[in-house]
Amino acid sequence: MMDSFLLLFVSLFLRQTTTWLRILAASAAGSLYSCIYTILTVWRALSPSDSLSGIYGLIFNIASSIISYVLICMLMIILAFGIHNKHLLMKNLAVLYGTAVFCAGAFMLLENLPVTEGIAVSGGEKAQDTHGLLFGWLKLFGVMIPVSAGGLWLIRAKNSHIGANSGLYELCLQFGEETIHLKALLDTGNRLYDPAGRNPVSIVEKDILEKYLKHKYTQEEIRELLVIPFHSVGCDHGILFAVRADRMTVCRDNKLWEYTKAVIGIYPGHFTGNGAYRAILHPDMVSGQPTGTCGREK
Repeated sequence: MMDSFLLLFVSLFLRQTTTWLRILAASAAGSLYSCIYTILTVWRALSPSDSLSGIYGLIFNIASSIISYVLICMLMIILAFGIHNKHLLMKNLAVLYGTAVFCAGAFMLLENLPVTEGIAVSGGEKAQDTHGLLFGWLKLFGVMIPVSAGGLWLIRAKNSHIGANSGLYELCLQFGEETIHLKALLDTGNRLYDPAGRNPVSIVEKDILEKYLKHKYTQEEIRELLVIPFHSVGCDHGILFAVRADRMTVCRDNKLWEYTKAVIGIYPGHFTGNGAYRAILHPDMVSGQPTGTCGREK
């Protein structure tokens, strides 16, 4: 359950699109790791033939814990969001790891709050009875659930307040002598790739391409197009036709990214009713280092 909450937090905070099936699969991987790690830890503690002891054993245990946890976090992110870009993967990893550390500290703090006088045991120490433990866990969840729900609500409200304008970029496409300038929305949930070359696919409304290129994409011309398979809500299997732009530039905040032979998917409808943006930008197109500044291209 905790892994599901952490992944849901990452999804809302970074506006990553996913499905409950992906969340459950990633959570199952995290739970399996926890079980295996606990078993191995107990086995090492009970094993008399452990060659590492003292400071060396402590360093080895800490290093193995960190490395294994980072690797399982990367696996969970890939399973939950299908991320292949290393920069986006590191960003998700940082948010997931930071949230896990924060939640672990909060749980430890709440769990150790005094909840009962307990019953006396040998040595003068006290142990909580069954009712005390039950009350402690009820208090723990009674505090964490409202706090978690409130945090998720604030994140959703923040994302709604920011709106689509926060993800708008200036997009310029060049096809031979024809140049197209339009607004594009950055969609971090866009996972479309050209199956042949694994190139990221940005999407432009068909009307835009027809208007500027005078190209209708009839059945006779279909052979010149790329075919991109995709999956979406309500459509298990679909195809999207695409073309290659001779040159593509993306600009925002005086940063510019430039590409050649970029794959542009052709969307048959409209993304918005008011035309606020006419294209969907793949996150890989702005994940790397800028190649120049807007108006001063390298």
